[in-house]
Amino acid sequence: MPERSTDRHGRGSNTLRPALTAFAEETVGLASATTGVWLRLLPRLAALTLLGWVAYHGAVFLAAEVAQASPWLLIPALSVGVVLRLATVVVALRAVATELGAPGLLRQVAPSDAVDDDRDRSLSRLLGITLLPFLAVYAAFGYVDSFARDVVLLSTYRFGPGELLQGLNPLGSAITAAITVGLVGALYVARRLLERWQERTGGVLPALLGALVEASGLFVVLLSAFRLVEGAQLWVGDRRVAQWWQAGLDGATGWLRIDLPDLFQQVWTVFAGTIWPVLWDVVSQPLAWLTLAALVFGSRVLTLGDVLRTGPGVEGGGVLGRAERLRLALARAEGPRRAVLRLQQIFAGDVDDKYLPTWKSLRLVLHAGWAFLGAYILLFNLVGLLGDWSVDAVRTAIGGQPVSLWINVLPFLDLLPDVLGMSLQLALLGAAFVRILQLRSPEAARVRPSPAGTGRLGEVAVVAALLLALVAMVVLRPDPDAAVRRAGLGERARYAGGAVQVDAVQLGTKVLLLPSKEVEASPVMFVAVHATVTRTGATPVTVRPRLVTGARAYEPQGWGGSILAPQPGFSESTDFVFEVLPSDVTDDLHLEFETRQLLVYYPDVVSVPLRLGPAAAAAAVHHSVVVTSGTQKAVA
Repeated sequence: MPERSTDRHGRGSNTLRPALTAFAEETVGLASATTGVWLRLLPRLAALTLLGWVAYHGAVFLAAEVAQASPWLLIPALSVGVVLRLATVVVALRAVATELGAPGLLRQVAPSDAVDDDRDRSLSRLLGITLLPFLAVYAAFGYVDSFARDVVLLSTYRFGPGELLQGLNPLGSAITAAITVGLVGALYVARRLLERWQERTGGVLPALLGALVEASGLFVVLLSAFRLVEGAQLWVGDRRVAQWWQAGLDGATGWLRIDLPDLFQQVWTVFAGTIWPVLWDVVSQPLAWLTLAALVFGSRVLTLGDVLRTGPGVEGGGVLGRAERLRLALARAEGPRRAVLRLQQIFAGDVDDKYLPTWKSLRLVLHAGWAFLGAYILLFNLVGLLGDWSVDAVRTAIGGQPVSLWINVLPFLDLLPDVLGMSLQLALLGAAFVRILQLRSPEAARVRPSPAGTGRLGEVAVVAALLLALVAMVVLRPDPDAAVRRAGLGERARYAGGAVQVDAVQLGTKVLLLPSKEVEASPVMFVAVHATVTRTGATPVTVRPRLVTGARAYEPQGWGGSILAPQPGFSESTDFVFEVLPSDVTDDLHLEFETRQLLVYYPDVVSVPLRLGPAAAAAAVHHSVVVTSGTQKAVA
């Protein structure tokens, strides 16, 4: 028996050791290559990422300013910022690729008939080739949304809520709707004309203008045109045909005794709210960035002829690409077939320009092997955590502050992830792509070991452990939305330029309101809290507390006070009354003080545990809480 146990232990060790060794070697090698190229190119990478930071925040500031003259002017302002920032990323990736010798490796592993598109010898050519697909993927990942979100926040802070978004709402007026539709059509036509210009000349100017027009179209859809789709959906939902569809669906699925729409909604809620964010944060985003890097470094390594060979012909009887086949068919077609082929050419042009290269780049990345992908994804998330932790450390050191301070600090706080973190990410992307090329080389293919059955079990075990580590990274990722400070009953706590204190807590099923002596009863329970807010500085302090337990929050009811906003040098006290379910009177029940303003970012929040529980709820049945109406003021 001891011999069998030892043998089983040895087999398990032999199963795991090759997989662990492969993963460790890839991780150490990739980390070493990343650190080396980052240190060698740090001044250049820092300068390029700093230019990207300037482009981003400069575009946001400019858009907020020009939008006061016309909301439509923010679209070209933001578009210029997007294109400039993407250009800095593309140029930085090119610098990393050149430093690591990626162009030479590409020529070694590319097929013999692959097209040389001159991206390695001309920066303008590189930008012309990569900006459009880069912009399409960049928008799909939601980075374009941040431009629009930040300009709305800045404009709201500087100029008030105003009519910024309302001025872009096509459902608000017929003129705005006409402008929106006209802009979409004009930008589409302009994009096609610039595409023809670039095909004839091959210059960088039409490519840059095309990217600018494409970005403008994205912002038109993001800020305005999407409301037309929403309006159409609402209109269809109010029509009788929608009722017929719902009745038919209910009839077809009634025998299942399952509410299919509700089931689909629950499944979608779980997927979109839980599963997809985790997949995006820990897996999809690193792969997406590496796909973008593959687009920048070149597609010559891809093997499908319809991506590589799109010229007028291929010597030696090669396969023509989709674009060339359509061009030849269009030249021979007449009548309605010519119109159909023209539409097909327009659609296929977008697919060939943006989506097929992206798809093929993703396939190239995914074929690199589990050990490399696991090491790369792990390191990518570690770099992301480094940026998040650095921002959180600075934010914690500053503490909860009013939005008037954060609006000026945030651009400089973004220097940590946008310059330090991004430069390290770009170095990692370059090192990862070079490693992919090395794995595709004939030498790597000759020395690569053949998979064995025992090795597969070890790979599965290592991948499972890696997934657990990545999920732990999501949990560890700092994302506090407030500076939460805890205080006990009767304890004074600093809060947003002043202080708060909870003096007393009452629990019962009736409310005795003084001085009117009016009595109110409830089928549930009343929680009455006497609180004092002091304002010691010039910063406005407006407090409306809420009672929180688990995922449920209660707002103050009308029997007591609802808000406290003392003047400088004064304090205000009142009784806040909450009507809660008896089951929610738990040990977790606590009072939260937070600033109630239109715009907040990392504000002060004071959390006060009320020290109640089921026993206190049972003892408070038929008890009355005594509440004094109004607010009491005093000198601080």
